[in-house]
Amino acid sequence: MTACRCCGGLTRRSLLAGAAALPLAGCDAAVPDWLADLLVPDPVAAELGARAFAEILQRSPPVRDPGLQRRVAGVGERLVAASGTDWPDWVFVALDGEAVNAFALPGGKVGVFSGMLRIMANEAQLATVLGHEVGHVTARHAAQRIVAENAVTLTLRLAASLLAWSDTPIPPQLVVALGGSLADVGLIRPFGRSQELQADALGLGYMAAAGFEPAEAIAFWQRMSALETGDRPPAFLATHPTSAARIEALKRLLPNAGA
Repeated sequence: MTACRCCGGLTRRSLLAGAAALPLAGCDAAVPDWLADLLVPDPVAAELGARAFAEILQRSPPVRDPGLQRRVAGVGERLVAASGTDWPDWVFVALDGEAVNAFALPGGKVGVFSGMLRIMANEAQLATVLGHEVGHVTARHAAQRIVAENAVTLTLRLAASLLAWSDTPIPPQLVVALGGSLADVGLIRPFGRSQELQADALGLGYMAAAGFEPAEAIAFWQRMSALETGDRPPAFLATHPTSAARIEALKRLLPNAGA
């Protein structure tokens, strides 16, 4: 029997260097669709989304206005038809809450809070927000984030294990803590911002295909921009792009939105 030679040229130092580089390797790359499909298949993602949606409804019940619920659902259904998605159980609901926010969960569970609805000037601006959320679902952003965040966690645990095995004086707990912060700033947050801009682009196409005026997307984000305050964190530390960044991106896309 011969000794295994597959790691013959690797030292502890090179293993540590490789582990340290892993969190930064994906800074400019999205999780491949095939990997998200493999690790978080549609049935699993839909089940996670359904559970999370049930919990949200317990904390933030639907608005008791059947007419409003019909309008939100009607706009959502037009956008879904325009997207050509094959998710079977889409749900669009207006939730009671002052948060200026909306969300989408795997499986097509979309919620928009009444605080956000009050900002919208017309139905096309509602389509802007719902189209954006539909884009998150059709692009499977939730599954991609699950894979990305767990990849960072596993990498940091590997680095801590290698450090514990080596004779380096650096405490493994410090590496995990600092590595988590660097990974969050360098990988997870930019990945989230890129997802947001992709969802904006998809939503713009969906609302145009569904017959809504795509220019209202810019008008909506101008209204949102007026609400931003001076204590907003720097753009590179935010999980979402600034309204100004969204507006500039949408202006570039607007001429081809009808296509």
